[in-house]
Amino acid sequence: MIDRKNLIVGWEAVSVLILILVLLSAVPLSSAQETGNLTIKAGTISSFDPMNLFKYRPWNALNYIGFTHVGLVRYDEHLNVLPCLAKDWKISDDGKSITFNLVEDAKWHDGKPVTADDVKFTFDYNKKHDLSIAYLYKNYYDHVEAKDDHTVALYATEPIGATLLRSLVGAYIIPRHIWENVADPEKYDGKDGMVGCGPFVFQRYDPVAAEAKFVANPDFFLGEPSIDAVNYKYYRTMDSMLLALKKGEIDTTFDYYMPVPGVYAATLADASDINLGAVPDVGVLLNLEFGYKRFLEMMNESQFKRFREAVSYAIDYQEIVDMISAGYGEIPGRGYVPPTAQGYNPDIPKLEHNITRANQILDEIGFIDTNNDGVRNLLDGSELSFSVTPPIWKQDNVRATEVICNQLSDAGMNAYVDKEVMSNEDRCDQRIFKDRDYYICIYYSTPSSVQYDGGGVNCANMTGSDGTCSDPELIKLVEDVRYSKTLEARSKAVKALQEYYSDELPMIALDWARVLFPYRTDRFENWTIQDGYGNMNMNTWFSLE
Repeated sequence: MIDRKNLIVGWEAVSVLILILVLLSAVPLSSAQETGNLTIKAGTISSFDPMNLFKYRPWNALNYIGFTHVGLVRYDEHLNVLPCLAKDWKISDDGKSITFNLVEDAKWHDGKPVTADDVKFTFDYNKKHDLSIAYLYKNYYDHVEAKDDHTVALYATEPIGATLLRSLVGAYIIPRHIWENVADPEKYDGKDGMVGCGPFVFQRYDPVAAEAKFVANPDFFLGEPSIDAVNYKYYRTMDSMLLALKKGEIDTTFDYYMPVPGVYAATLADASDINLGAVPDVGVLLNLEFGYKRFLEMMNESQFKRFREAVSYAIDYQEIVDMISAGYGEIPGRGYVPPTAQGYNPDIPKLEHNITRANQILDEIGFIDTNNDGVRNLLDGSELSFSVTPPIWKQDNVRATEVICNQLSDAGMNAYVDKEVMSNEDRCDQRIFKDRDYYICIYYSTPSSVQYDGGGVNCANMTGSDGTCSDPELIKLVEDVRYSKTLEARSKAVKALQEYYSDELPMIALDWARVLFPYRTDRFENWTIQDGYGNMNMNTWFSLE
């Protein structure tokens, strides 16, 4: 959940997640008991293959919010941390460890008890195999100690206690007795690989119909869900999935932090018995991240700083809001962090579209169109030409990439869509997360990412981040946020980080959106709407009626 890769998330994985949430939110406990056989039908555009718990799309992402598996803690509707497998905890005075006391009645779906040894195994196994269960902790991992059957302590290399606690929301626990003999977890597809201790139990998967069914866990330690089953249906396109929603063939859609694009709002609003599920975003749905490594091969640091400023003026933010979000958003501020986030600084000015100023800055640093072909030249005579890379699993980001390229061309920059990744998701993943060799990436910050370090995970080249900026000042500011021990200290650190964002522009928010998570209202009501993530969440599973 909080890690960017996790969070970060694939297009297909996100759909499944929304689908899950739908199911969970569909029926109230009393209604479920009285009526019986209450099934939420959820649609997703994330492929179900392979049936592997550690592949991000889709089964990994489903468990960020707790489905077949759950973590030590969970979120309430306002993203506050609540107990889950851990009934309470204590962060050490130095911030380098957290001791958790586990509930004593949790059981795996096969009937075996959940113990502290399973928790220790999960994080050790995650580190050993470089999995994405706990992205932040994997990077600050020191060791884990099972003190007794129901007490476990996580030790970190740095004082990240409060931030680590929040990041563990998406760190689902796995059973040691199943995984300890699996040498290659990302290739394992045994049915017992879906055994967890969460509120739903995997029942079957039909690859021909592209449907998966999960049934409620009557022994779930937090109580039996209000609904009896969740059925997931895979759709190849967003259009076909939303048509199914309008026809009542599914109750909702879901993808982890991949809301329905705003361009579909009008047609959904005209349909009967559908709520758009529009909520203010706590994350940043669209951003522009600069690839420092590639640009610093093209220009010096002084030129690059002014280049980033020119890019910020060349972007027409209102056009992004209108074309990509269909008006469900607003022009963002230079400080990146949205108004919904803790520590937001309202005094930082909004971003401004000023193509005249963009051209002026580029002229001043000597990037002139020397041969009058419409493209500016660098000081060595080569063209100011670069690719723009989107995460191809997110439809809005791909569309935004095309718009951004057109806008930058108005200032004489030859920006073009990165064709090398457009038909290869693995190559795209490699470029963005592992090699980080992009010039510009049109990405996003999940609500959890903004919550735990003000978006530093996206732009800083440091432990626990996927960014490319190695500026010691930025790294220190992000560490101040991560290491803060009180809400007051954290708010102060986030405000200082926003000042840096405003001055240096290592990344730029493109839209502060209202995100859409539509659902039908004719079968279920009393959905619990979670900030930034919508109607599909663990709280909904017990509130619907």
